[in-house]
Amino acid sequence: MDYEEITKGLTTKSEKIRVLGRKGVPTADIARYLGIRYQHARNVLNDAGMLGGMAEDMPVLETKMMPVAKSAAPVPWDWSFAWLEVGPDGTVKLPEKLMVAAGMKPGNVVHVCYANDCLEVMTEESALRRAQALAASIKQDGESVVDEFLRERREETKRVDARFDRLAREAAAMDVASGKTS
Repeated sequence: MDYEEITKGLTTKSEKIRVLGRKGVPTADIARYLGIRYQHARNVLNDAGMLGGMAEDMPVLETKMMPVAKSAAPVPWDWSFAWLEVGPDGTVKLPEKLMVAAGMKPGNVVHVCYANDCLEVMTEESALRRAQALAASIKQDGESVVDEFLRERREETKRVDARFDRLAREAAAMDVASGKTS
């Protein structure tokens, strides 16, 4: 395997480590090739979710830019996925670079969804954008969602007012019948 050709055009050692790791190059060989400590190469692979490099049978993805979200800058593929271990209590620790790519910070609330054999984690902003897109897709052309909402609220207010008026009349009639006056 020609490491020079594989890493051609990459400027940082971390980029080279990740690309070589995806190609299945053992961590020790990566460290020797780049003239760095084994632990440095291992830490970079670990942060990218590729503990000790990827197995030979894992799919190899070419490095390319992919926008993660409208507000986020494009990031390399190797920052937008990771193999993670689920702890005994169900916790998953997200690598820092993956959190940055998704626009997440420690303490943020995330939306988790399971559908189509996939577990998806979204930031609040991403979940809101998806909900807005879904609502927009079912909205009728020429229909004002705000006007419809206000119309429904006015109708509900009329129903509630009519119920309270009826209950007040019934209570007053009961008072008259029992001889109570205010």
